[in-house]
Amino acid sequence: MNIEQLIKGINSKFTEYRILFWYDSEHSFQETWFADKYEQGEDWRSLAWWIHDHLPHCGMYFFPKLAAFNINWNEKNKDKNIKSIKSYINPKGTLTKPGMDNYDGDHSKWYESFPKLKT
Repeated sequence: MNIEQLIKGINSKFTEYRILFWYDSEHSFQETWFADKYEQGEDWRSLAWWIHDHLPHCGMYFFPKLAAFNINWNEKNKDKNIKSIKSYINPKGTLTKPGMDNYDGDHSKWYESFPKLKT
């Protein structure tokens, strides 16, 4: 699976949940493409920052096993800056949330090795 398939999968799950529940959705992912990189030493924060910078979400929580993560999206808050990233993987705790210095800005150095999206 490549990064474009990951986006398609995440977006299709959001669409399914939006139809079913309209306001809230949360889904768990274990991305095989990234899990292989993670097992070879890639930092979980690279995927977290990539998602933060490229996909709509209201929050993510990362887990140690294969860098699996939960991602939350909320219809009511889709246009608000409320994204947060938390993790049970070291460094544990909050990677970012509104008000933190690292919330905005350029995070692309974290995911330079990721395939580029076709535009």
